[in-house]
Amino acid sequence: MQRTFQSRINSAQWLLLAALTGFTGYVAWNRIAILLLLGLIGLVLLIERMIHATYILSDDTLTVHTSRFSPDLHIPLRSILRVERVKTTTALPFWREHVLVVFYTNDGFRERNVGIRPTNETDFVAHLQKKRKQLMENRPGQPADAQ
Repeated sequence: MQRTFQSRINSAQWLLLAALTGFTGYVAWNRIAILLLLGLIGLVLLIERMIHATYILSDDTLTVHTSRFSPDLHIPLRSILRVERVKTTTALPFWREHVLVVFYTNDGFRERNVGIRPTNETDFVAHLQKKRKQLMENRPGQPADAQ
């Protein structure tokens, strides 16, 4: 069974969207074709990333889907080491946000991480822990009755 969590849009993305929209409007008004094309491509990529970013929890994999234009990241639930809630750092002290950082290992030696922003963090973490617990209880190669 799969469970899909939508990504939360943070204020930096809204600020970038407003600035890019203003830039694209300005170059459209002044008829600068090359910059207009670059601005429109940037808007399409940004809006695509804002709308379609999802996190999919299946029975044995966490899939981080950022957009149709970038590859998905597949993380086996067995390789997840821990999940931490981390505050982001910005130049403005009142503009603090947080992300969930998933620490995992693919090769068993080097630790990697990915930052995610699900809309419902507590439900995401609870569902992830539940899936990992089920996965650890039902080890491959063992029938479910043998436990």
